[in-house]
Amino acid sequence: MSINEKYTGNPYNPTFGTPPTSYIHRYDEEGRILNEFCAENAPPMSYMILGARGMGKTVLMHELANRFESFAEWVVVRMNPNMDLTDSLMRKLSGHKKVSPIIKSAKINLSFFSLSVQMPTTQIKDAEDAITEIIKGLQKAGKKLLIIIDEATNTESMKAFASTYQNLIGQKLPVYLLMTGLYENINSLKNEKNLTFLYRMPRLQLSALNLSDIAENYKDVFLLGDRESLRMAQLTKGYSYAFQLLGKLSWDNDGDYNAVLGEYRTSLYEMVYEKIWDEMSDKDRELAYGIASSSDGKVKEIREIISWETNEVSPYKDRLVKKGVADSPGYGHLEIALPYLKGFILNKYDGSQKTNDLPDDL
Repeated sequence: MSINEKYTGNPYNPTFGTPPTSYIHRYDEEGRILNEFCAENAPPMSYMILGARGMGKTVLMHELANRFESFAEWVVVRMNPNMDLTDSLMRKLSGHKKVSPIIKSAKINLSFFSLSVQMPTTQIKDAEDAITEIIKGLQKAGKKLLIIIDEATNTESMKAFASTYQNLIGQKLPVYLLMTGLYENINSLKNEKNLTFLYRMPRLQLSALNLSDIAENYKDVFLLGDRESLRMAQLTKGYSYAFQLLGKLSWDNDGDYNAVLGEYRTSLYEMVYEKIWDEMSDKDRELAYGIASSSDGKVKEIREIISWETNEVSPYKDRLVKKGVADSPGYGHLEIALPYLKGFILNKYDGSQKTNDLPDDL
């Protein structure tokens, strides 16, 4: 095994949320959001990017944010979901290099917040008033605002901000929203009273990366042949985190991916799957066990393994698919979606999978 000499450093980074050097673009998803947000006379829009942990939600969101930031007419504000979102948005806007001149020109008074002062033209009582006046100024200047929130959760701050955003779009102001989140967190948030717009928010459910794209990447970095690079790609099952993790471990071992498969599996277990398992309900786990134990993935066999009635499967099947744990490759079939998660589930549920066993069946 060898490494392409054109790479002077490890191009893979499995750290969550950190943009890696070796990145496989999701051109369809990027193009869809860019085209819809930038369409002429497009109404204010929002998108929710959903997917399993490690599916690449954050990286995709920041890739899109970088693209929008390169456009003169767009103002991009990246929010910390752990802070007071409404107040934070107002303060970030007041200090933004594209926004500050507009605040001064419109003479928006932010003295109440101990920020730069101009003679007021409109009375401002709170942060939402300030945000509204600033965005009106952006609108007059021919600019649009894109708000970025990573890993949205059901907090009081998030609920308050969502209400503010709903008021802004109700005034047809040019404010756009891009959020990422886990299925269970977004499901909890959208069920909150008075946040009905979240039901209508378009959702982008991230699926597995194309195996051919992963194979081409590995082929280039590790100088592999077609068959060997495809086998290496198949070990990731298209899971973004696994693509980065296997690449990093292989690089650290002079390109020999076969020698790192034990560490690869253990890292997946410890870094991702333990958390996914903790977030699953008892019924989620039971169905996941049935899928992992099935010989052919047929729902009929899965039901027999866990002794479920026909009508019990559907809601939990949908939950596991949206969580990124399971996939439905065809009608009446289910399979585990992530690499080596099958063995993890069997081991967790009944201890049938020995810790040091590395099955060929992913």
